[in-house]
Formats: sequence, C-alpha cells, structure tokens
Amino acid sequence: MTLTLAIIMLVLSTGQLVAQKTSDRKLVKIQTNLDCHSCKQKIEKHMTFEKGVTSVEADVPTKIVTIGYRNSRTNEEKLCEAIEKLGYKVEVIKENKEEKSGIRTN
Repeated sequence: MTLTLAIIMLVLSTGQLVAQKTSDRKLVKIQTNLDCHSCKQKIEKHMTFEKGVTSVEADVPTKIVTIGYRNSRTNEEKLCEAIEKLGYKVEVIKENKEEKSGIRTN
C-alpha cells in the first residue's frame, strides 16, 4: 500500500516538473538582414551556444530567425544583442504582425 502511494506521488511530482519546464519556454522571431546560406549557418551555429537557447532556425528567403529559449535563462534583448554582435541588424517580430519594435543597429 505505501509503495503504491509512493509511486503515485512520484508520478504526480514528475508531471509537475515537466509542466514547469515547458511553461518556462518561449519563442521569438527576429527579422534580420541575413543574405545567404553562410549567414544562416553563422547565426544558427553561434546562437545554439547562447545561454538558455533551446532551438534556432534561420530562414534565408524571409530573413527571419526563430529562436526557442528558456525565459528563466535569457530574454529577447540578450538574444538580439547576440545576433547584433555577429554583425546583423535585428527587429523583434511581435505576435501582432502590425506591431513591431524598432530596428536596432550596431
């Protein structure tokens, strides 16, 4: 009986940890001035090493970099600064497509 109760408690607490981890994750889309496949590779390679980044995808035709990250470890501003350090202009694309933040330059 106590073993069964202990197993149930363990399963429930594990589920809560998974829920907490996924709620900490965010996604940001950043408009850049990347031009070619080499730019794509450079951004994807360097951004994967940024603290808190869980995924990076740069799309050359749209010039949009999509970054998955942990909100507890980094934020949009730090991610933009990291891309700027690589030599690119950045503009965060907000959820509402009509609302964009200003273009930041080096």
